Amino acid sequence: MNLIDAARAAGLGHFVFVSFDTSVVPECPLSRAKLTAEEHLTRSGLTYSILHPSLFMESWLGPVLFADTAAGTATVYGAGTTTIRYIAVANVAELAVQCLTAPMARNAIIPFGGPEELSQLDAVRIFEQGHAKPFAVTAVPEQALEAQWRTANDPFEKTFAALTLGLARGLDSGMRPPYESFPMEMVTVWDFVRGAGRQ
Repeated sequence: MNLIDAARAAGLGHFVFVSFDTSVVPECPLSRAKLTAEEHLTRSGLTYSILHPSLFMESWLGPVLFADTAAGTATVYGAGTTTIRYIAVANVAELAVQCLTAPMARNAIIPFGGPEELSQLDAVRIFEQGHAKPFAVTAVPEQALEAQWRTANDPFEKTFAALTLGLARGLDSGMRPPYESFPMEMVTVWDFVRGAGRQ
């Protein structure tokens, strides 16, 4: 909010804010902060573009939260069957740049995700194919995620539980990104897995 105020005071004309669709996750400190900042931006008088990207591949398909390629293990949140449009950070950065000149981005909230609708279990199969070995999958039941969310007192734990519970419940399933307005080469999950395999 201070940055938005500083931009307005400096006479800047267009503010691009990377947020997420807070309606698809349970209430948590991060969703409250994002929504408060969005509301502040829309009232600021600045031309704005608010981006609602899907889950970043680099985080939500990485070794900490999802697939440990060295160990051959993966963690799935909930049943793992609802679809997600995992997106690369580079594509979100490209979207942010294009928003400065795209007419439809002016004073708009833009949902955006990767080119594929994949479930977590689909992603596991792509990792298995990419690394030519089976992965041992640990499934965290939705009920356990909900219990963690309800009992968490630490802001980070509350936020993480809310995000994983949102993922288990489907998050952005059914999102229709406006690709026609933002042409770019989209990174696929297969691209990501091949890149991860080279590291």
